[in-house]
Amino acid sequence: MADRNTVIKSTDTQRLVILQRPVCEAEKTESSVMCDLNADLQALYSEGILSDTEIRTATKTFPAHTQILGARSLVFRNMFSKEEGAVEYVDIPDLDDDTVRLMLLHMYTDAFEKDLPYKKAFELYQAARKHGITSLKLKCLSFLLNHLSASNACEILVFADEHKEECLKRTVQGYILKNQEILLSNEWKHLMASDLQLAAETMYSNWRRS
Repeated sequence: MADRNTVIKSTDTQRLVILQRPVCEAEKTESSVMCDLNADLQALYSEGILSDTEIRTATKTFPAHTQILGARSLVFRNMFSKEEGAVEYVDIPDLDDDTVRLMLLHMYTDAFEKDLPYKKAFELYQAARKHGITSLKLKCLSFLLNHLSASNACEILVFADEHKEECLKRTVQGYILKNQEILLSNEWKHLMASDLQLAAETMYSNWRRS
């Protein structure tokens, strides 16, 4: 089999010239094929090609595909399976347009925007939990861990406690105790005023570890 690069010696200049042989379709890597698939699925989502249902917020309508929604979400799967005919639309009035946009983009392409405000990750998590989209829920939790800081630690701790995300909760508690300047912050004072039990539990976890 010939090498991808063919070396030719030029007789008049005595230079080596490397000619690049084009890559044939059969030589495409698995990652490039996946990129093509993601691009095609994103086109289905963004252009509404062959859509057979709609997701409606209070202010916007998104064309969608029942097969893809059902494949990515147990809630949608059960919803569409119970209906005898076509489901023309699904109303989600409690989610804002941007949250639904990001949720659907993930369902079609597995994408997750890396520059989200951390509070948007809260909203996406709640949307994922409500609709049984496990992959999106896990990405939201990972995002919050990666964007944990002194300024948002108390808020993420409350979020983790409210949603019974114990792994996230323990990690944030450990972070707060390792960065004890947080205990002097206004955010910590607010936490003590609003949820003294959670603040005491966090401090007790420090005693338990020592």
